[in-house]
Order: sequence, then C-alpha cells, then structure tokens
Amino acid sequence: MLSSLHLRDFVIVAETSIQLTGGFTVFTGETGAGKSLLIDALGLLSGERADPKMVRPGSKRAELAARFEIDPQHPVHQDLRDADMEGDDGELLLRRTLDADGRSKAYINGHPATMQQLRELTGQLITTHGQHASIALTSSESARAWLDRYGSHHDLILAYGKSFDHYSQLRERFDQATSMQAQGQTRLEQLQWMLDSLQEIQPKANEWAQIQAEHHRLSHGEKLLEAIHSTLDQCVDGDDPILSRLHRMISKLAQLLDVDPALKASLELIDNARIQLEEASQQLRDDLERAEADPARYAEIEARMSILYQTARKLRIAPEELAERQQAYLEEQRALEQLSDLAEIEKQLSKAFDALQTLGLSLRAKRKQTADSFSASVNALLPALGLPKARLSLDFEAIEAQAHGIDRVNFLWQAHAGAQARLLAKTSSGGELSRIALAISTASAQSNPTPTLIFDEADAGVGGAVGQAIGELMRDLGQTRQVLCVTHLPQVASQAHQQFKVLKREQDGLTYSDVQTLDTEDRTEEIARMLGGKEITTTTRLAAREMLKLKG
Repeated sequence: MLSSLHLRDFVIVAETSIQLTGGFTVFTGETGAGKSLLIDALGLLSGERADPKMVRPGSKRAELAARFEIDPQHPVHQDLRDADMEGDDGELLLRRTLDADGRSKAYINGHPATMQQLRELTGQLITTHGQHASIALTSSESARAWLDRYGSHHDLILAYGKSFDHYSQLRERFDQATSMQAQGQTRLEQLQWMLDSLQEIQPKANEWAQIQAEHHRLSHGEKLLEAIHSTLDQCVDGDDPILSRLHRMISKLAQLLDVDPALKASLELIDNARIQLEEASQQLRDDLERAEADPARYAEIEARMSILYQTARKLRIAPEELAERQQAYLEEQRALEQLSDLAEIEKQLSKAFDALQTLGLSLRAKRKQTADSFSASVNALLPALGLPKARLSLDFEAIEAQAHGIDRVNFLWQAHAGAQARLLAKTSSGGELSRIALAISTASAQSNPTPTLIFDEADAGVGGAVGQAIGELMRDLGQTRQVLCVTHLPQVASQAHQQFKVLKREQDGLTYSDVQTLDTEDRTEEIARMLGGKEITTTTRLAAREMLKLKG
C-alpha cells in the first residue's frame, strides 16, 4: 500500500507530506483547493507525461516522492530484483523531479529509471478510477477495456495483438506485391539494365574523388618536376648549395667555442637547420621518383574518368554516386523479387489469418464468459445506488479483425423492468451515468489485484442515500485493500477510516495548497462544513457527529 506522499513546489503546493494508512481514506476540501493535485502527483509518479507548468511559479524544480509498503509475496519484488532496483525492508520508494525547463527525471529506490519502468511497476500497485469515467462509458473502447480489466485478459490480448501485427505486415506485403505485379516487372527490367551497366565498370566507394585527385596531380607533372629539381639544386645539388654553406658556418663557429662558449646555442640551432634540410632533401628525392612523368598512367586515369562519367550520365546520376546507387539498386531488386512471389506470400498470409482467427475466437469466448460475471457484479451494486430495477449487460457485434479483437463491445442499459435494453450512450441520463460508472469501477476493483485503488470524484453527480451507499461500498473495499478517494460528499467522507483536508490560502500575492490530517473533532467540523456550506451551525455539527457514529 501507499504509506507516504511528499510534494514540493508542485503546482500550488509549496511543500507537504502525508502519512497514509490502510483501509478507506478520503481527501476533502473546498472546490479549487487542490484535492486532485494529490492524484495528479501519483499519476506523475506512475510515469504519466509531465508538463513544465506543474512546477510552482517562481520555483526551478518540482519534486515528488511516494513510499510503498509491499507484501513480501507480491510479484513486484521479482521485477525489482531483475532490474537490480530492490529496496530495503520490502519498501519501494518512487521519486520524480520536474524542472521548469521541461526536463524530468525518475528514480526507483534511488536508481535512475525510465517512464516505462515507472508505468510497469506502478501498474501492479495502483489502479485509478478517474472523475470522467462516466463520459467514457458511452464508447465501445471503454466497454471493452472495462470488460478486459475485470476478466484479466491481458495475456490473451497480448498474444492476439502480436498475431494481428504479424498478419497486418503480411497483408501489407501482399497488397504491395499485388499492386506491383504489373509495374514491378517493368521496374525489375529497368533495374537489371542499370545494374548491367554498373557491373561493366565496377565502381568503388569514393573512387571518383580519388581518381580526380590523381588526375589533377598527373596533369601538373611537368610543373612538379621543375619545382622539385630547382629546390634540390638550391639545397644540395647545385653550385655552392645551401647545405654546403651551412656546413661551413657550423665549422667556423665550432672552432670559436673555446673563445666564446655562449656560441653553442646558436651553433645547435644552425645544426638543427642542417639536419632539417638534409631530411627535406631526401623527401624531395622521394617526391621526384613519384612525380616522374607517367604518360601511360595518365592515359589510364583519363580513360577511367571518361567511362565513369559516361555511365553516370547514361543513368542520370552524379559520378560520385555510382557505387552507392549500385548497392541501392541491388537491394531494391531483391525486395521486388521477394514481393513478386505472390503465391508464397499468400500462403503465409492465409496461415497468419487462421492463427489470428483462432486467437480472436478464443478472446471472444473469454470475453463473453466474463461478460456474464461482470454484468452480475455490477447489477448487484445498482440497488444500493438508487437503481433497483436497472440492468447493465454487454453486447457483442462481430467485425472484421482489428487490433483489439473480432468484436465490437458495447454496454446495453435497461433503466427499469420491462424496458428494452438499448445502447448506454442513447438511454441513460447524466446522473445515471455517474452511478453506473461507480458501480463498474467498484465491481472492477473487487476483482482487481492491485493493493491501492484511487477514486477521483467518482461519486460526482449523486448525493443523499446514494452517497451513503457509495461510502459504504468504498469502506467495504477498504477492508481488503487501500482505497483513496477525492470526494465532495459528506456521506462518503463520513465512512472513511482516515480523512485529509486540502486547504487553499494566499500569501504575498501567491496561492498555496496545504494538506491537513484530521482527528475526530476536525472531521466533525469538516463534515459539518460539507453539510452546511459556509456557515457551520450546531445542527450541522450534530448531524456530522451522527454521520460519523453511523459508519460501519
């Protein structure tokens, strides 16, 4: 279960820490005080996408942390061990930071973590039923999702999804092959002609740049020879060359070292120049051998450049692209040859469709089996919610295989005995939708293995005796797991084992939200406020005390 939550510089929360217990816990407070911010914080700690606007104005960073106490037998421990993220004493610490510039970091037991790791981990620990659940009930996607959540169909859905992806890929290949059957042969012939042209000349990677450089050097061979010969004459081969003069300088200075030892530094510098000049001369002789005129090689280079240029022009590409295009044409040719094998692809497609259909039928059977139990669980809760004769059921409509299965699933609603069951979206009122959503959430929660259930204003739009029933339902759920609920109803709040009040205040022109743990007397005042509004009277306090006494 969630044992503590710490927030700092989050939206309008400067800093707050709350300690939570098991059972049923409620968060109450005035509208706009920031009650749902606690749910939002848990959402971020569960890997939801962050928004820089969630950082409190004037702050550089928001920090969120949640601590969980986990049963030693819970499978999440194995996931933590596999990721080398196991904590101490069976606890789990989640932390997330959000910078004002949009950067976000997450940690699991002090180890850096990805958003995917957060989602996978908290998905085993928290289930949230949002305040807009009633709106979503009217869609087929929502009905299917609730049914699958209730029946724990995850493994079968995953297997079906992989099979559907495989079938879809083969279907795309088949469609491509079919559409290219006529034009593909023409393209293959064109590719073969281009590849034959390239095969004749066998272009190499970077060949055009290399051959251009060599051609440029050979075309200036006479100038190179003249410059090298001239330099060698001046340095070593001509009359009184520089190297000979350096030798004489060195000899004269060496004879005068005993007269002035300070000349040694100058002597060494001149001697270094001699050494450098000797090395340069040797390098120039090597350059001379390489620069010797080679008419045959020059003709060979010109011929190669010509054929490369002519082939590139024929294929309407740049000469430097020849080798790269040859490889691309080969890959395209192989792909087209594979696509052209329609019979083999069709065989694979048929096999994939059979496998998909088998999984689809299994998923349909599983869903229909679950639908009866799911409807019964929901309908058993409806009388307490003021809908004694109403009935919810699920309708299955066969469709072409989709990513989610081979059926469209819809909620059907029968508002009273004898009424015709019709699509929920077309028959129920807003007030009914809120109660139906709560019944579905509660029924799903009863079959859900996650230790912490969160209801964010799931009781909106109801009150009175129905509110009392909602509170009792959540209190019953709290007997076996932790239930957290944001509520405006005193009937719900009075049933809680633990209550927090969220308050909004202003300071120095800024708005802040604080969380207060309520004791028995504080709870009486808060429930009286929820009953009576702005002015709390003796009557509302008495009513609040009575409600607290009546909790189960």
